[in-house]
Amino acid sequence: MGIYTETKHPTWTNALPALRAANSTLEDILLAALAAAGFDSALGSPGWRQRPVFLQSFEAASLRYMARRSCAPSILLLGDWEE
Repeated sequence: MGIYTETKHPTWTNALPALRAANSTLEDILLAALAAAGFDSALGSPGWRQRPVFLQSFEAASLRYMARRSCAPSILLLGDWEE
């Protein structure tokens, strides 16, 4: 079983007083939870193939932040293309 997770509105969430007071971010909390559950193996390793994880977001900055702290593949989501 794998996990395909998304950071929802990370800029807004990271501005919440509780996260600021804790000196933490949504991304840090997510990555810590994934690691605690064993979803922190290197991409392509036997551990990753058993427990794959993907990180996705509509915010590129959130993905860049997590890419510096994780080896999980990142997926940049795009918004609605209709005008």
